[in-house]
Amino acid sequence: MPVRFEIDKERRLVRSFGWGDLTFADLRQHQQTLRADPDFDPDFDQLGDLSGVVSVAISAHEVEQVAYSDLFSANSHRAFVASSQLAYGLLRMFQAHHEFSSAPSKTMVFTNMSEALEWLNKKD
Repeated sequence: MPVRFEIDKERRLVRSFGWGDLTFADLRQHQQTLRADPDFDPDFDQLGDLSGVVSVAISAHEVEQVAYSDLFSANSHRAFVASSQLAYGLLRMFQAHHEFSSAPSKTMVFTNMSEALEWLNKKD
């Protein structure tokens, strides 16, 4: 699975990493594994690094399904980084759908890590 995460309890931050060929099944598994982790807190912030993603096999409907999940709370700030136009477009679609979910977290999409960390007010 080309997705993994690290939970930094002290910084209240989940760092998610995606690379290679990303699929809907990968994202769903990531969500399920994260939710089951005893160190996970839905109020934590998230930094999603998809700069290593080469291809994406996810439909628009599947993006919507992921966006409407209630994994993180409305108190969370979620920054996503994408280096390819495809991943960036996918994340912007996610952001747009997520804004209409029942408890949307604050979500932004970036093209570089330093801007994402600055927005999250986290030091790397």
